[in-house]
Amino acid sequence: MLNDLKEKVSELQEKAVQAFKAAENSQDLYQAKVTYLGKKGSISLLMREMGKLSNDERPQFGGLVNEAKSQLENLYGENEKALKAKELHSKLQAEKQDLTLP
Repeated sequence: MLNDLKEKVSELQEKAVQAFKAAENSQDLYQAKVTYLGKKGSISLLMREMGKLSNDERPQFGGLVNEAKSQLENLYGENEKALKAKELHSKLQAEKQDLTLP
């Protein structure tokens, strides 16, 4: 049971990383965050599986899930910064005015 859940955690983490990297704007990235890290997200649903584990397995599984969650939150933060900077740059380029015109 624990090995199956470990596989689910790693698969979920890989999918989330791919979704975060595939996001083309901050709205897509936020949507991916809600899907995986939100209150009703995939990781929260996976945490509910902890009740099926024995008392000895729970700390291992909890630690694994928490580690995956913190890694995903860090990745989200990094990608959010990069996308916001990219969006700001695009916005500034669009609003750029040529002051040399008469």
